[in-house]
Amino acid sequence: MTTNRCENCGQPVLASDVVCWHCGYKLSPHKELAAGEETAVSVADRSLLEDLSLGVLAGYAGLTLLVMVLFLLVIHNLGQKPLVTVSADVPLRPGWVPVVDTDQSFSVYLPRQWKWLDRTAPEWTEEGRELMAGVGETAVLPWQPLAPDLTPLLLARSEDDNNAFVLVVGSSQLRIAPETAVSRLRQFLPPDTIRSDAITENINKLPQAILFLELPPDAPVLTCQQLYIPAQNNTYILAACAPTERYPRVRQTFQQILASFQPLS
Repeated sequence: MTTNRCENCGQPVLASDVVCWHCGYKLSPHKELAAGEETAVSVADRSLLEDLSLGVLAGYAGLTLLVMVLFLLVIHNLGQKPLVTVSADVPLRPGWVPVVDTDQSFSVYLPRQWKWLDRTAPEWTEEGRELMAGVGETAVLPWQPLAPDLTPLLLARSEDDNNAFVLVVGSSQLRIAPETAVSRLRQFLPPDTIRSDAITENINKLPQAILFLELPPDAPVLTCQQLYIPAQNNTYILAACAPTERYPRVRQTFQQILASFQPLS
């Protein structure tokens, strides 16, 4: 216990003394009480600091949880909606738009002024049947012996007098390499139907076949650039065609459409 002394004469005094009984000097407030008050203040400060620390930790924990939730949402969205990319080697013109089919299994860029629809569109039944019964059937007819399950997936048409169109079909049965597909296709076609072909890589760095056809070969009415791409769950054939006399006008447009096609599965 601390001994209290008179500030005037130095003699010991009691804690309860107000006046020194040795010399009569009025004593200052008891130092032990002051120390007690100081201790109480220190305890209060320490409690306040602890509360602040807990608040900061809770804030950081909440922020970390929020970041994790946002990260998981982003990953989920990326998994649900595949990214649409275009090869840097394809100089697409201004005004082109990306088109993704309903199942999000492929994407392709088309001129904005073109009209397009997939198999879920209300007009698909009428326009799809009309096209497949005419030039559309001619465009994909060479592939039917190899893939009897060909299914039209997307149709696009130019709105000018070029009468150009793009037809994307899919097959789950046709699962052969591009080189083999071209070789077998030649077996079912008259000579000179396939004017040229090449095996290249698509945007995903996977092999694909590009073909240049004139249909029918004896008196061409339709000239097509066609793309054959075997993907993970489906094989896609893209036929970009126009009447032979108008094909030169849309040749470069067709090249860019084929170059932008990307399987997403």
